[in-house]
Amino acid sequence: MPASFAQWAEHYGYDPNSEDAEVDYQRYLDELAALEPVSRDEAEAMLWWNRLTPADRRYWLDRAGSARPADAWQAYQQEAQA
Repeated sequence: MPASFAQWAEHYGYDPNSEDAEVDYQRYLDELAALEPVSRDEAEAMLWWNRLTPADRRYWLDRAGSARPADAWQAYQQEAQA
């Protein structure tokens, strides 16, 4: 999970100097707070999944070889760390 605004902006492809990035980052933080008391990893997974297009969801489910979003999230994390 991105630990700072700069990391978040880089992770999600935002220009950190744009006003849109600041607004969306605050929305991101608000959404994370609303998801308590789930773990931060679970919250990040839910936000990631909810922001995917249907085609991206299908891609990650196929990569995971599963129909479970949790498995798609694990596939995404493994690929991102590779």
